[in-house]
Amino acid sequence: MRTNNLMLRVALLVCIMLLLLGSALAAETDDFTFSLNGDGTAYAVTGYTGSASSVTVPDWYEGLPVTAIGDGAFQGNTAITSVSLPSSITRIGASAFKGCTSLKTVSSYTAASEPPVVDTRVPGDVNDDGSVNMRDALALLKKLADWDVTINESNSDVNADGTVNMRDALTLLKFLADWDVVLK
Repeated sequence: MRTNNLMLRVALLVCIMLLLLGSALAAETDDFTFSLNGDGTAYAVTGYTGSASSVTVPDWYEGLPVTAIGDGAFQGNTAITSVSLPSSITRIGASAFKGCTSLKTVSSYTAASEPPVVDTRVPGDVNDDGSVNMRDALALLKKLADWDVTINESNSDVNADGTVNMRDALTLLKFLADWDVVLK
């Protein structure tokens, strides 16, 4: 009975989370827009909204490699004069740089073999990828539902009561939905 009740709570929270925060499959960091590939193993840059003349595409995003530049990702950006791509890029989509009339240089740099290490406690960064987002909430809910997932226990105890439980998951969801809560 208790397991069924917990599973019902988890399912309800996932539905609420998706309604409040939208899809976790696309996200934007700084001036780049990323999309997760179909098998969930890498990201593609799908857009760039910045105004910098020299652009360096990141090699990692949310703990996964960036392996593609999507169709039209930089299209029409006349401010860009140079782009540096990580060696992890294996595909550049159609018209990715079409209309980038100031672009003079495209270079490559060696991508890191592993994502950057986060060596400080980040409350809410349940999956240790360096940011607090929907993936953290989903990982915590899965762990609480006894799924076989690895989480950072210290970062998961967002209310600092010494235990990781449903209160932490709810606090994290409220934080992600921009409620007035503080992660501790």
